[in-house]
This record gives sequence, structure tokens and C-alpha cells, in this order.
Amino acid sequence: MNGLFLVTKPNKGYLLYLILTYQIDRNKSSIIKTAIMKKLFFAAMVTIFIGASSFSASANDEKRSVQAFYASYNTSNTVNWKFTNNFHKASTIINGVKTDLFYTPGGEFMASSKSYDFDKLPTQALKTLANNYAYPAYTLEECIVIENAAQETNYYVSLIKANKKTILQIAIDGSVSEIADIKL
Repeated sequence: MNGLFLVTKPNKGYLLYLILTYQIDRNKSSIIKTAIMKKLFFAAMVTIFIGASSFSASANDEKRSVQAFYASYNTSNTVNWKFTNNFHKASTIINGVKTDLFYTPGGEFMASSKSYDFDKLPTQALKTLANNYAYPAYTLEECIVIENAAQETNYYVSLIKANKKTILQIAIDGSVSEIADIKL
């Protein structure tokens, strides 16, 4: 399976929003339709960029998230924060890996996200990807691992084919689910 995928410049915020939206909605026992996700993604990106620049979250909420972070991660590394009405994001280096940690505005841990080596995905997933999403038709854009507050781990892979981005969710057992197709 070596040489089947190429890595291009990652766009972690774009992928992560789709994943978090999918996970939150999945917990409500429904799946977002692709067309709705496109609209939600655009609206969310506008909200995230405007919200992050205006720091509209309250100072108490921000303080709770910062305290929760330092209670869990005793680090002397630089931590970059983004505060929005929907979540607070701490970006730092943990054990040599760039990691993003997400908290509710009330300071409760939601999920962590970090880059993941494609070749370390479960074997069954690699077989499925090689059969259904092989290079040169598809180009690997990004591979991340997300662990939520319930300590459930999933991997997410974004692939580019012509003018379309495909987002895949990969479970620990190697099962692969297509969660979004986005026109570029």
C-alpha cells in the first residue's frame, strides 16, 4: 500500500468542524445530509472567524476552559486560544505532537484532535482505502485522530478527487464510513 496516497497541505479547521458537527449530530441519532452540511459548514466558518475575532464568550467561560486545560495538562509550552460562542480551542504541543483541545464555553472537555500517520490506521481501513480510494484518483489531504470526552476514538481522513473533497470516518475496528462530499 506504499505510494497509494499523496499528502497535500492540511486544512485542519475545515475538517474538524465537519467532524465535530457529525459527532454531535450522530449522538442525537441522526445523520446530517451532505447538502445541509455544506450550508452548515459555510455558516459555521463565518461564525467561527467572526466569533474568534470578536471574543464574544464571557470572561468567566474563558477562565473555566483555561483552568480545565491546565488541570489536565501541566505544560510549559505555549498555548494558543480561540474562544467562540460554541467552543473554546486550545492549540499546543503535547508529547511533541501539535494537539488541539476543545472545551464547551462552560469549560467541559469535548474532544482532542491531532495529526495521525496514515500508515498507522487499522489494517482493515487501509485495505478499504486502497480498494476504493486509491491514488492517483484520490489524493490524501489530511489524516487526524479525535478522542472525545467519552474516550471514544475515531480517525478522519480527507481525500481530494478532481473538484471534490471526501471526508471519511474510520472506527477503531477499521470500518470506513463516508461522512461528507464537498465540492471545491
